[in-house]
Amino acid sequence: MAQLRVAGAQIQVTTDIKSNEAAIYRALEFAREAQADVLLTP
Repeated sequence: MAQLRVAGAQIQVTTDIKSNEAAIYRALEFAREAQADVLLTP
């Protein structure tokens, strides 16, 4: 049976798009290191 690894990112969303983008990229790196297939973000 195939498995799907899901990572969830609990990040603070602000009106600063660059800050949000940086937080998502940090979460992506964490998910990649954890070998996740999908990253859920707010």
